[in-house]
Amino acid sequence: MTREARFRALFDEHYPAVARYVLSRGHQAADADDLIAATFEVAWRRLEKLPPGREAVAWLLTVARNHCRNAQRRSARERSFIDEIAPTTVASAEMRVMTGVLTCR
Repeated sequence: MTREARFRALFDEHYPAVARYVLSRGHQAADADDLIAATFEVAWRRLEKLPPGREAVAWLLTVARNHCRNAQRRSARERSFIDEIAPTTVASAEMRVMTGVLTCR
C-alpha cells in the first residue's frame, strides 16, 4: 500500500471520530476545521510512526487534544492581552478629548 493510500484509508476511517472530538470541545466550525486539518497534517508527517489498526484513533485523538489545548491557551492569551490594553486605549482616548487634542469641526 502506498503512503497516499494508507493516509487516505486512515483519514476516511477516523475523520468522523476526530471531528466529533474537536466539535465536542466547543470549537466553532471554522476553528474545528483548522484543528482537524492540523491533526491530520501531523498524521501525514508521522505516518510511519502511527500505530496500526484501532490504536491509530487513540493516537489521532491525542494529537487533536493537544491542538485543542494549544488553541485554548492561545485564545486565553489573546483575551488577556485585549483585557490588558483595553483600559489603556479607553483612557488614552479620554485624555485626548479632555486635553482638547480631538476637536469637532
